[in-house]
Amino acid sequence: MFNPSLLHVINSHSRSPHYHRKFPIILFWSQKSGCTSLAKWFFYQIDLLQTALSYSPFIHNYEYDIYKSTPAYGARLGVALREKQKETFKLVRNPYRRAVSSFISLIGPPYMENPEWKPIRKFLYQDENSPKGISFKQFLYYLFMKGAHASDINPHFTQQYIAGEEEYVTNYIYLENFDQEIKKLEKRFELKTAPINEFSTSWHHQTPRHDL
Repeated sequence: MFNPSLLHVINSHSRSPHYHRKFPIILFWSQKSGCTSLAKWFFYQIDLLQTALSYSPFIHNYEYDIYKSTPAYGARLGVALREKQKETFKLVRNPYRRAVSSFISLIGPPYMENPEWKPIRKFLYQDENSPKGISFKQFLYYLFMKGAHASDINPHFTQQYIAGEEEYVTNYIYLENFDQEIKKLEKRFELKTAPINEFSTSWHHQTPRHDL
């Protein structure tokens, strides 16, 4: 039904784009690039934000457990992209800032360890329980050696670009100008004016701006 390139763009790294038949645009995104803020804005625009937050304060639980869980969602999204029914936008972030953010996200609260350290230690020291520390430089080396597009590492660490996406992504939103660019979209497509500042915090991030 869909060519392999389209399926790859839709399914890679758990980044299924945001689509609704009555919403005028399709939104692409990446983890650690403002994805939580964008998801909240999207659900606000299609009148599902409160439903999503009632299901779970973590917006992505509703996104994948409910909203995007059926084969019908993927089919409608695929048709819309294949037929170029809507304009498409991808939220992107300065890759250097994103790399730092990804590393910081590994730092857990006191007396708790992020399980994502284990495969990195395994790669660096051949021992996932090694007591040795890991520097930011070593983290970057791990990503470099594994490959920034690798499917066997956490998608929060993989590169934002997905091979072939340029066929379907025609516009970009830059996280560094998130508020201003979202307001432009609201005006251009006659969308609701959202309380954007309320969407810019998330309990699973260490800093309160989008997911910096």
